[in-house]
Amino acid sequence: MGGSTGVESTEGVGSTFWFTVVMEKQEEVGTDQRICPASEELTVSPLPKKENATGIRILLTEDDPRAQKIIPKLLKNYGYQVDVAGDGKEAVEALENNDYALVLMDCMMPEMNGYEVTAAIRDQASAVRRHDIPVIALTGNASKQDRDRCIAAGMDDHLSKPLILADLLVKLGMWLINEK
Repeated sequence: MGGSTGVESTEGVGSTFWFTVVMEKQEEVGTDQRICPASEELTVSPLPKKENATGIRILLTEDDPRAQKIIPKLLKNYGYQVDVAGDGKEAVEALENNDYALVLMDCMMPEMNGYEVTAAIRDQASAVRRHDIPVIALTGNASKQDRDRCIAAGMDDHLSKPLILADLLVKLGMWLINEK
């Protein structure tokens, strides 16, 4: 990451560890409401409910059990119906057996990662019901190169973790504008 590390230590007194890192500045977001899997004590955003989202079915492909609980609960408040797949193989099975409007795809999962699942979705020979389904990558990697990798793999968009509820709702609105 272009940084350095070091330690200063005095016997019997203690040690100080330090590091420097070069990071890209992220755009400021208008809200500080993050969907953070580390905490289940979240309040629902004051954003207005999106009435036309009622009944829109989304597949959340995510292996973190806390995110599996939090994200569907929050999106339900905006009218979305969210099914959860805990790994890539479950995601492919769900997409073969159910109709979804969109997939929220964790990139790093067991069994099949998000890139492999997306390849299966886009493969016209696969048994998924909808090969053109919008896929939004969910990843802890927020650099432009990571976003480009997701797009090159066939995903349609990218959100970095921890998720910001307002950003997630904007992306859903963008990709689901013609649904229901």
